[in-house]
Amino acid sequence: FLTEADSLPAGLEKSPIPVVGMPGDPWKFYKAFYDVTFFDAVMPTVECTCPTYRAIGNTKTLYTSNSGIQGFVPWQFANASPVQQKKAYDVVITGTLAHHFYRKRGQYVLRLLKLADRYKVFAGWVPTLEDCYDVMRRAKIVIHCASTQGGVNLRPFEAIACGALLLHDEGDRSIEEFFEADKEVVLFNEENFEQKIEYYLRHD
Repeated sequence: FLTEADSLPAGLEKSPIPVVGMPGDPWKFYKAFYDVTFFDAVMPTVECTCPTYRAIGNTKTLYTSNSGIQGFVPWQFANASPVQQKKAYDVVITGTLAHHFYRKRGQYVLRLLKLADRYKVFAGWVPTLEDCYDVMRRAKIVIHCASTQGGVNLRPFEAIACGALLLHDEGDRSIEEFFEADKEVVLFNEENFEQKIEYYLRHD
């Protein structure tokens, strides 16, 4: 449930079986203070918010990296499947830059733009999820830099489903709970960002 937007089902507190809530993207806690009391446990999508949830009432708070994969809608994700398209871009990085949670992403966008004289680069925000999939399908490499909140979201899975090589910021090690480094995902850091891109573009 989206803590600030969605209404909870009527009668939830009367459920004869335990009810676990997965609150999505809790950037405010005003409504959550009330909603959380209806659950026997919650699994926050962002690890750093766990102490706040634990402080609300007597609700048990659980966390695994899996709970961070938020926004999954089967029919939507199906559209991310690879389509035979010419790779128009060497490297793509997309997503919002407007929030302070993504300030690190902005730094990598600037560094990637400096490579645009040598490679075909797409860096920036797209208006719809379908546009995002279209860009990633035409990319050889998709760069993903996690939010400073930590945890894995859906984007790494979408990038791979679109047939791109995923380069993921190694600062958040949660990615290694889902993919094997240097086999299924390539990890980069501030020191080797450009070198990793250049290496894999040379070694297709």
